[in-house]
Amino acid sequence: MKEIRIKTLTELLTEPETRLKKQELCTFFCALAAGLAAHLFQYTNKLYNYDDLSINPGGYGTGTESGRWFLQFMGEWMNDFLGNYSLPLFNGLFALILLSFSALLITRMFGIKDMVLSGFVGIFFVVMPSVVCMNFFMFTAGYYAVGIFFSVLSGYLMVMHGKNIILQILAIFFLSCAVGTYQAYFPNTASILVLSVILTCAYSDRETTVKDIILMAVRYVVSLALGMIGYFIGMRLSLLYWNVPLGGYRGIENIGGFQFSQLPRMIGRCYYSFLWFCKNNMFDQNPTAIVKGGILLMYVVSAALTVYVIIKKRKDTGKLVLLVLSLLAYPVAVFLIYLMAGDVWIYAIMVFPMVFIYVFILIWLDRGMEAAGTPGQRLCGRLMHWGISVSAIAITIVYLWYANGNYQTMWYTQQHDMAYFQTMVTQIKSAEGYRDGLPFAVIGERFEDSSHMSGSMYEAEFSMGGRMESNINSYSRWHIMIQYLGYNPQFLFAAETDEIAKWPEVQEMAEYPENGSIRIINDVIVIKLSEREEETE
Repeated sequence: MKEIRIKTLTELLTEPETRLKKQELCTFFCALAAGLAAHLFQYTNKLYNYDDLSINPGGYGTGTESGRWFLQFMGEWMNDFLGNYSLPLFNGLFALILLSFSALLITRMFGIKDMVLSGFVGIFFVVMPSVVCMNFFMFTAGYYAVGIFFSVLSGYLMVMHGKNIILQILAIFFLSCAVGTYQAYFPNTASILVLSVILTCAYSDRETTVKDIILMAVRYVVSLALGMIGYFIGMRLSLLYWNVPLGGYRGIENIGGFQFSQLPRMIGRCYYSFLWFCKNNMFDQNPTAIVKGGILLMYVVSAALTVYVIIKKRKDTGKLVLLVLSLLAYPVAVFLIYLMAGDVWIYAIMVFPMVFIYVFILIWLDRGMEAAGTPGQRLCGRLMHWGISVSAIAITIVYLWYANGNYQTMWYTQQHDMAYFQTMVTQIKSAEGYRDGLPFAVIGERFEDSSHMSGSMYEAEFSMGGRMESNINSYSRWHIMIQYLGYNPQFLFAAETDEIAKWPEVQEMAEYPENGSIRIINDVIVIKLSEREEETE
């Protein structure tokens, strides 16, 4: 009888094809270490934001109605098997490991040789402020990390296994799922593919012809297009299956439908954001002068290396033209969210692809040093390496500081929220005629007292989008009373409160927190807020 051979996990991990190189291990473990330094406070504390309050437990975020059909698929599956909970340590470490492994794939894909540069690929992948913002939404952070991993895995398969039809189909499927998790992750794959073309144009041998590069670029474009087609097919089927309409969150209804007349302005916006990343605080990704200065030095080094590569390729006209075109395409790939979402408000969680600015700089230098032949070239490479290394260290330190500062402000805001609502619950239970079980009616929209927005008291230093100075004025405010203070009355809603607001006794009431703003009227607990409409983020 012929023996059936099944490889063990140990055998699979120790095979030459899967065995990890020291640079890949460096990427992975640097990512883990930096991720813990940046996010451990969040992982070991229950820090909520407005969405976490209203959706936990049981929620995973907005699904098919926001075009995130694969997120809904994962969330519904998890509800059936384990349930959806905002578990900081579990969700956080799961997301961190996936991001670290994604960075490892980048190092393997592009064959990074330098240990320090490979380490920084991992570090930037997990400490970018966009990841901090992702962790604000801890209930769905693991799902978003899956989306990022799939977007990188898709690019990895397209680059490394271009001749394998089965793996190319898998790559397209993973890209569709990544976009179906969060549309803003499509630029991850696009950036990887454009970077692959850039490196091929700049450093391929003579056997790689211009025709080969053009065919590779065409294959990449077709794969990206098929990935988006797969995303739209999945979205349409999911809308039918779950019988929900497509909403208008963050321009999702406009994806694929922008007007070509707007294309020049959108592309110009991509270049502006890319070139001025060293000056402006783009979506909270470069919050201090130290980061801006570090990015500027990185840009100067990369620009010098780019000029050198272009001069070196001047005799190979075909590859030079393709190199320049692919370099021009890279900023558009990184900021492709502009073309996808249109003129909507974009914030930190949506710009994770900006990490590929750092990835490009690190890989560009690594390839340049590897190609250096003369002693002068090697000396220039070492000087450039020092410039990039010092910049990366400084930026990393600020990112670690910034992550912990934002998490600390969330903690302060949480304490502020608790104290504010504890006072309110005490006032409610002290109202004349109070007894347990009375229904609760909120009249008005808005808190007007000066203390309700004091929040973290850190002001502008740590004010990244995705968290608020106070959750008292957000739509999830009453969940603080329910989940954290144990006060869960029967809340009355619009039809009933509109009628209660007409009662003469209610119209005479003062607005909270003034005396007389909480009363028991007709066996209903009435709290009167300002009649002005709530301001939303």
